[in-house]
Amino acid sequence: MDLPVAALNIGLVSIMDLLVNLVAVKYFNFNAVELGLLNALWTLVFIPVVKIMDRLADAGKVRLLWYIGSSSMALLQALMYFSMILYSKQLIYVTYMVHTLVFASTRLAVNTYIFETRDSDSWNKASIMVSRLRLLSESVIIVSLALVGFSTIVTSGYMYLAILFTLLHFSGLLVIHEPRLKIERVLYRLESMLGKIFIPVKGLLTLSYLEINGSIPLSTRIYASALVPSGLIFLALVGFRLGNEYLWTPLPYYLTQVLRLGINDVLMVYGLGRLTAFALYIAIRSSLVFKKSSFAAGILVRLLVLMILVNVKSSILIGFLLGLIYLANDIIDSNLFLAFAKNRGGYGVGLYSLIGETISLIGSASSGYLYAVGGPSLITVLTTMLSILVIPVVLKSRGE
Repeated sequence: MDLPVAALNIGLVSIMDLLVNLVAVKYFNFNAVELGLLNALWTLVFIPVVKIMDRLADAGKVRLLWYIGSSSMALLQALMYFSMILYSKQLIYVTYMVHTLVFASTRLAVNTYIFETRDSDSWNKASIMVSRLRLLSESVIIVSLALVGFSTIVTSGYMYLAILFTLLHFSGLLVIHEPRLKIERVLYRLESMLGKIFIPVKGLLTLSYLEINGSIPLSTRIYASALVPSGLIFLALVGFRLGNEYLWTPLPYYLTQVLRLGINDVLMVYGLGRLTAFALYIAIRSSLVFKKSSFAAGILVRLLVLMILVNVKSSILIGFLLGLIYLANDIIDSNLFLAFAKNRGGYGVGLYSLIGETISLIGSASSGYLYAVGGPSLITVLTTMLSILVIPVVLKSRGE
């Protein structure tokens, strides 16, 4: 019960991200540059927020993080409601800044909860379950919103939606409990440190024996650890997060202003994308997600779909293609995050988001201008090229 509730609330946070951007484009008539600025400001606020929240995560303060997330969700919904009532662009900016609190506290609370309540061998399985259930909850809610109608929600029904989302987040306090012992990350870090110490020593002794007793000097490099080097992870994050910003930030504008899709159709596209990703995700065995082959397949699918997407006009086909990207992104992000978390023994994992969002700040701030200069074609080329930066991590990864 705990992981489904966690997944649902991460889904709610993601849906609010989408709704704020759609309201900005359709209700407040933001252009691509303004949309990029809105997302850049979100990232700028997120950076100090996640640094503070990460300290609470390291201390295992799951309940406190969740309280912060629920309170922030309530404030977010109130600001969203009044921004539309008063037709205030200033308030929609403030609303999106508050969203950073909900996002950071909820994500870190769930990650910390998993790391402290599951043994390290089960981190993969729990993360995959949360990802799958999140996609399902997002697809169901987004499609439901599309069926009700965006204009109906904005003009007369948003208060009910706000209350529902707030109550759902607070309901997490009933099942997300404070971990008792909080030693799983300590044990994993100790195990990792011992591995780093003993593997090189064993290798050194073996090589020394062979070189002393053999006639040919060995040039074999001592393999000190199965961990992926931090530098490669950071390089991959640059490509992955920049590419995501160039794709996702101008996408609402592209769908509504270029393809001229109605706002309910846009919601259906996003909902279909999530549903497609979920359907494909459950067809993949959990044990395969962190395999090197799956990691590589995620990159390949992402590259192929990005090259196709710009030439597609059908909303149904766009939704299906977005689903493939959602799935590929989830596999890529899961592998990058797990590699990063294991490098740090499960501590300081908020740094992953901090680095990622710092990169995203550059991407979101420049996405609108790049779109205005080169349109969808330039965005596709840049996103495709940036995706290639993840390949070194795939090659270095040993899989699970």
